[in-house]
Amino acid sequence: MDITAESLKTAYPDIMKGIESAAYQKGLSEGLARGTDEGLKAGIEKERTRIQAVESSLLPGHEALVESMKYDGVTTGEQAAVKILHAEKALRETKLQDFSSDKPPVVPAVDATKDEPKQAEKAKEGELLTDEQLKATWNADKVLRADFGGDFEAYKAYVEAEQAGLVKIYGQKGGN
Repeated sequence: MDITAESLKTAYPDIMKGIESAAYQKGLSEGLARGTDEGLKAGIEKERTRIQAVESSLLPGHEALVESMKYDGVTTGEQAAVKILHAEKALRETKLQDFSSDKPPVVPAVDATKDEPKQAEKAKEGELLTDEQLKATWNADKVLRADFGGDFEAYKAYVEAEQAGLVKIYGQKGGN
């Protein structure tokens, strides 16, 4: 007589059910443990890869944003890049507004036809201006004082350099 699984099931059904149940439980627990370990390893690797992708999107100045996205558990590298791009765009717009609001005021243009003859014209004619003439011109022209920041000595040095031919002014009438 040959002993087979079928013959044992027929002859000893209770013993065979016990053996099958024990084998099933052992396989189930081993499979569950192995599946859990493999799943954890795969999950850890996937999360590590996600965090590295988020970190690779970092631009200087956005460290706090990247730090929050690294640990939220859902942001991908591509999503992080888009969020950082939007944050950088907003930052640049804010800086542009700050820069624009910090610009100096526009200086009004001076109508040269309303002024008295300029010192340059006098110097061209061969006349050198005296200190009294310089002071009179200085006191009469508030735009001139503003141009030199209220420093008469700087104005005087400029006129002396102009009369000596050391200064060339571009953009005035006469092709200078």
